[in-house]
Amino acid sequence: MCTIEEKEIYADLGILSTRFANIEQIIHDLMVKIIVRDSSDLDELFGVTPIENQPLSKRLSLLEKLNRFNNFYSDWVLEVIELIKPKMSVRNYFIHGIWTIGKKNIQIENKKIKFTQRSDGRTWRYGGAKHILPEDLKNLNKELLAIIEKGQSILDDIENYGFERS
Repeated sequence: MCTIEEKEIYADLGILSTRFANIEQIIHDLMVKIIVRDSSDLDELFGVTPIENQPLSKRLSLLEKLNRFNNFYSDWVLEVIELIKPKMSVRNYFIHGIWTIGKKNIQIENKKIKFTQRSDGRTWRYGGAKHILPEDLKNLNKELLAIIEKGQSILDDIENYGFERS
């Protein structure tokens, strides 16, 4: 039976996972808007084609490149990108890691093993682990919500006013 604290942690982990998914969707939507620049369904299909099946890191990198084209929203989109970048490694731990809920903290293990071949031999490295306090999880959720709100605000503005605002 879970304690109230453990249930709260699981709820926060669920919220965190959902917020990371929302951020990925915002990145996707921003890229489509920047590529297409209008709302035609057919054009959106062509806008999605270059980003299908791309990992989040590549999508974020592509969004950064696309954002270099002059538009009214470049600074805002860059701000969102800069807010997301430091969250990428944390996201990868949470999404791909193994969680262990302890009495005082959450341990997240990255079981991925990295192999490198060098002239002096081979190296296999284990991904390691992070320890996070329940308060840190709540703070991370607040930070992610702020990123989502900022990204959604840009998307809403583009939808309402288009790209060529003066």
